[in-house]
Amino acid sequence: METTYRLSEKELDDAFLNSIKSLYKNKNISITIEEKLDETEYLLNSNENKKKILDSIQSSEGYSLSMKEFKSLSSNLLKGQKINRSKLKRVKIS
Repeated sequence: METTYRLSEKELDDAFLNSIKSLYKNKNISITIEEKLDETEYLLNSNENKKKILDSIQSSEGYSLSMKEFKSLSSNLLKGQKINRSKLKRVKIS
């Protein structure tokens, strides 16, 4: 049996440990701790991503997308596909 618990360090208390002990009574278990980055920390973890994000924040231009275009773009990005920005409508950001 494998179980994953996602919690903050504040939730890691005696009650939590006691619940694990009762679930796995008289059994050998293995506990692995993995630190999870939030989305911002994850994106800023790479120098390349960090530069792109900071440049984008400072930019006075952006893109205007319909909901259909946004969904298609998002789907393609999630599939790892590159985006052809030349087809997107550029707009000034105030």
